[in-house]
Amino acid sequence: MQDFTEDLNELKTYFSSCKSSSMIELPSDYQVLDLSKGPVDIAEGSYGIGKYAEHRPMQYTSAIYTNQRDFHIGLDLIAPVGTIVFAPWEMKILDKSYLSAEKDYGHCILGQVIWPGRDLFILVGHLSKDILKAPERGEIIERSQEFARVGNKMENGGWFPHIHVQFSFIKPDICDMPGVIRKEDYPFWKSQFPDPRIVLGNLYTE
Repeated sequence: MQDFTEDLNELKTYFSSCKSSSMIELPSDYQVLDLSKGPVDIAEGSYGIGKYAEHRPMQYTSAIYTNQRDFHIGLDLIAPVGTIVFAPWEMKILDKSYLSAEKDYGHCILGQVIWPGRDLFILVGHLSKDILKAPERGEIIERSQEFARVGNKMENGGWFPHIHVQFSFIKPDICDMPGVIRKEDYPFWKSQFPDPRIVLGNLYTE
């Protein structure tokens, strides 16, 4: 596994000097969820955060999650169905897809963040089918530009309304990223899939 520690440090240095942009407009009283003890009830219309690098036993039970993959390697932004999703940074749209398996990403977008360092890619999953009318492949969208909406359970893979945000220093071959991994593999993956808070801002503290 390639080590991206130097690139990760460069990413932290660069974005620490930048004003962060919200992908979803969160109210001041949003919840930070603890999913480490299994699924929780999330009230309709809720806003919240599902944490990065969180062990989530009993959460991933469909057939696509094998080999004890239950360690979350992205960040969840929880918001009502139809909530606008904004670009966190200037980025190029690379692909759009619909991953239809139970508890997969549903509608998702793959983009490339435009910044001075190493290539950085972003996957945003669990979106509304409205992404079919979103910016086209190859199009550059500006920071804070609307580009998607939160999907409902029938189109987002069967999840409560939220988006999954994940960054990677390696470009995926398709519009997909492993949103959960095995807990014991995290030391090998943590530099490739950086904490989204580096770009999105300190949405919660440990």
